[in-house]
Amino acid sequence: MSLEIGSSPSRLRMLIRTAALMVLTALAVACSSSSQMSQPGIMMKLLPAYSDGTTEYSLQEASTDLPLVADVQALGLPARFVDARVGGDHSIRLQRLASDVSFDLSLVDGSGKATTIHVHALPPDFPTWTTETTGPIAPGRIYTGVFTGFLPTNYSYGLILEGDGTPVYFRRFDHPAFNFHKVFYADGRVRYVYLDSPVGFDLNKGAAEGDVVIEDQNFNELRRVRLLPTAKHGALPAENHDVLVFDDDHYVLSAYNTRTVDLSAMGGKIDSKVAVPVLQEIRNGSLVWEWDASDYPQLYGASTDGNDYLNATHPVADYLHFNSVDFDPSDGSFILSFRHLDSVVKILPTSVPAGTPIPFKWILGGKLDQFGVAPAQRFYHQHDAKLVSRDGSKLTFSLFDNNNGHYDLHPTAAMVWTIDEAAKTATLDDEYFDNNTSTSQGSVQVLGPRNYFICWGIDNHITEALNGAKVFTLHFADNFLVYRAAKMP
Repeated sequence: MSLEIGSSPSRLRMLIRTAALMVLTALAVACSSSSQMSQPGIMMKLLPAYSDGTTEYSLQEASTDLPLVADVQALGLPARFVDARVGGDHSIRLQRLASDVSFDLSLVDGSGKATTIHVHALPPDFPTWTTETTGPIAPGRIYTGVFTGFLPTNYSYGLILEGDGTPVYFRRFDHPAFNFHKVFYADGRVRYVYLDSPVGFDLNKGAAEGDVVIEDQNFNELRRVRLLPTAKHGALPAENHDVLVFDDDHYVLSAYNTRTVDLSAMGGKIDSKVAVPVLQEIRNGSLVWEWDASDYPQLYGASTDGNDYLNATHPVADYLHFNSVDFDPSDGSFILSFRHLDSVVKILPTSVPAGTPIPFKWILGGKLDQFGVAPAQRFYHQHDAKLVSRDGSKLTFSLFDNNNGHYDLHPTAAMVWTIDEAAKTATLDDEYFDNNTSTSQGSVQVLGPRNYFICWGIDNHITEALNGAKVFTLHFADNFLVYRAAKMP
């Protein structure tokens, strides 16, 4: 602000009053921001976005573990508001999350005038579910995400529930978001991870694409990451099926890259379009290794689904359909699941120089099976192969067997396998099923001996089983889909 020489006393008084009001407003903003940011919590966001004349709102995100911080910037309020308060405080701690929990929020402008709006804890479209407990359940909370569809216009939720299904955290996304889960780093730090996909699901590739988001223990965003460019391809968006996060700057991401290949020898076209799975380990912004399925031409003939190499029914052939990755720290290897191979494979990136194709250490199941799995024990279109334990050369892992096309043998099942990597033998140790036929998605987690936590994928419910019996079920309303779920502290 500047003063003109010769300004009248009345104009000078007006300018001084204006300057004083600006200083007071700045101080109010500074004090408000300082008081609100000094405590850990979740910055309050409103649904719908604030507009004058609207008095009823709901929260976009809330937790019973952390206070809601009424920050004017996070609320997206017009510039005239300098403060937001619940009663006389700048935050509120919710004791529970339920449709009948609500509070009044006072929005204060620069002159001190307050406008009051009413805020409900849960949005009107918050997912509903039923639960049934029939036996002793393992301790821990349930971490999962639900979504209403695969289009950009579909919405989704990240959820944390108590073991009995009581909600303790939620975040609503106005577009698809997948695979919300909790991660513990080696030093004990907690992170939350999910794939954010405003563009939704690409049916040709069989995946949603976007950014893998890493949040801190208070759900504050730390990183958004994608795959790095190489000589074979540019930077690639991550896809939704799985991710391994070891640290804030160390992770394994997956993507689908559309490639044109000559498959005329297999009855395809000279320029067949295929969706090629690509995995990268990235550390401190640099590529550690990349696994590119196009380096393995034998996989084209091993595909059992999605292998329309004439592109007659789909413009891109999803011939492998990667869907999970896990790490075996005993030898630095990675366990991968490919739905359209009906196979679980293991790769050892450190066994070859960087930049060269990584060979398979072994392949279990499917046309390339190296373990002689009997037909009655085979899995089909499986998901979520996860390491359970290792004893010398013997490796035990869990598997969600969708069993597509083979329900005459058995329904969809949670499986536990032990393979002897040296002797190349495989044993199906245990399986659990309750007559579901889940044709896609799904996961299984081993909580203890014969204690399994199972997400039934497209069948949109979760089961905990103990010694072959169901002890807990959570069933989401039919308009919600769930891909994966886990029970953790």
